[in-house]
Amino acid sequence: IYRSIPLKLERTLGPVGKPLARAGFRAGEISWFTRTSTYHALRGALLRTIGGATYFEVDEVVGIVEASLRRILRHEDISVILRGSAPWESDPVRDYAMYRELVRMAEEMHIHLLASDPRTVDMAAQLAGEDDDRLHSRPVARERNGASEGKMLVSVWRERNHLPPL
Repeated sequence: IYRSIPLKLERTLGPVGKPLARAGFRAGEISWFTRTSTYHALRGALLRTIGGATYFEVDEVVGIVEASLRRILRHEDISVILRGSAPWESDPVRDYAMYRELVRMAEEMHIHLLASDPRTVDMAAQLAGEDDDRLHSRPVARERNGASEGKMLVSVWRERNHLPPL
């Protein structure tokens, strides 16, 4: 649930905000610029002062995910692992609200959850695992995530096939 400054400008300033939003969206498409500390410092300052908007609210995301999972779970021969996203440094309140909803869904639907409570995530370590654009993971983080996902897949497969845990 990434907060967008251009989207916020567009929504709050209406026609006046459209050119500002376009400029902001274009700046976000310049990959060399989005990898600089200047870009991230400016983005952080703008998020702290004017804020950002998201395309979807937590309850909208939860509604879609929950409806999709209920449809998928109608097939008894399917196992589901619900995976949360990495937290965003810019929106810890929203991250925690989403995490709480994922925990609720997983418990209610008796499915496996692979997510971390964002309050327990070391943001410095999280940022160290991100590429300079802060949207994509570095290979070391992808390897770490893949290892935990693989472990969960094996665990669910073993449970599904009535095998003892490793």
